[in-house]
Amino acid sequence: MTPIAVVHPFGTLGKLEPGSLRSILGSLDIKGIPVMIDLDTIFSRLHLSLSIMQAARSLQYNEARAREPSIEVLRWISGSHQVSRGMEMAGPGRSTERLLILVLPADWPSEPDTIGLPDINEKEWSGCHPSCIDPLKLPVQYGREKALGRLGLDERRYSGLEEMEKAVLEATCFLK
Repeated sequence: MTPIAVVHPFGTLGKLEPGSLRSILGSLDIKGIPVMIDLDTIFSRLHLSLSIMQAARSLQYNEARAREPSIEVLRWISGSHQVSRGMEMAGPGRSTERLLILVLPADWPSEPDTIGLPDINEKEWSGCHPSCIDPLKLPVQYGREKALGRLGLDERRYSGLEEMEKAVLEATCFLK
């Protein structure tokens, strides 16, 4: 199965400005649908993967609330019915320190994208700008506890990472 998404997270970027986001995207020569996400809103790879799959389903079955596929992914990551809340919570903003650029295929979503969890290729770089990219070890360091807080979940209620992940998935990927 070909990967459905390539993830390009960047390390601490300082305070992001709209112009710097355009510069980052332009320098990457992206072929596909870019989705820029505040990395601290994603609990784990499974959270990201399920959010992509659910967004694909909602788009495929004409149940999406966002017009743009990239915004629909943000909505599912945040677990919100509201497009604006999804963009505010999961999209990059002035407080974003770690940016994740998710690149979906240009023809996404297609019917196979709704069947199971997508494969995600992870590439991790650190630096202030893509021109000074240095590979680091994998896997990507997702937000974990920060993501819990952003979703309004209290980490003290859960005995371990597995319980935390279940709570995150319930709060985000199983919207009615």
